[in-house]
Amino acid sequence: MAFPSLEAKRDIAVLFANTQREALKLKRQSQQLRDATAARDVPMSRLVNSATQLGVMRAAFVETRDAPGVATYASANLGIADVVAELNAVIAAIDSTIAWIVANAPTNGGGFLAIETLNADGTTTKRMAATAQTAGLRTELDALILTID
Repeated sequence: MAFPSLEAKRDIAVLFANTQREALKLKRQSQQLRDATAARDVPMSRLVNSATQLGVMRAAFVETRDAPGVATYASANLGIADVVAELNAVIAAIDSTIAWIVANAPTNGGGFLAIETLNADGTTTKRMAATAQTAGLRTELDALILTID
């Protein structure tokens, strides 16, 4: 018999607590990105990296939503009437935010990202997203932030 790792037997309380920590991290990172894009131009690479991070975080919410017993646990222990609906709202807001970034990230026409320029001297220059360009992103981030208490 093998020693049971935490991953081998995911306790719903542990899974839920991990997802709550992920939610706090998601909210903070979304607020920071929102504030940064409102205050100044930001490198497009930051937006692309944010989309990647959002995708990873999304997986945690999906795992919790799909876990057997999550609705019963959340209702009985935390007083959350419909945790699946709450998780679906977060997931939908993440999807919408990622979709905005994907739709607005500059590409070369073939789908390859065009977020840096290779200069004649061999250096690179990051492509910047101006505050006006990221107004739609801030709208998506505001909606995402509101899904987390």
